[in-house]
Amino acid sequence: MLSNRLISLAALAGGLISVLLSFVFGSWLLAVISAIFFTLSIFLWKYGYLFIPFLTRATNIVEIRGNYEVPPTRDHIIKKAEGGYYATKFME
Repeated sequence: MLSNRLISLAALAGGLISVLLSFVFGSWLLAVISAIFFTLSIFLWKYGYLFIPFLTRATNIVEIRGNYEVPPTRDHIIKKAEGGYYATKFME
């Protein structure tokens, strides 16, 4: 499984390569577009922990990793076990 960090680094590398290629081929429009997406990928990589909860809550996305389930509100975690479920509530 690909980790979040690996996907973020691949997006950053792709953005950097697209910026360099747009300058090599001399297209200013592609340079501007790729620079915008490159900047957005850096922003999401750095501050995604602030933005992603709003996105998951608005789109009602449930994150599942292994036996753990994180609901869209991101205020608790549920783990499925053999004898039932374990739940953890975050104190805010």
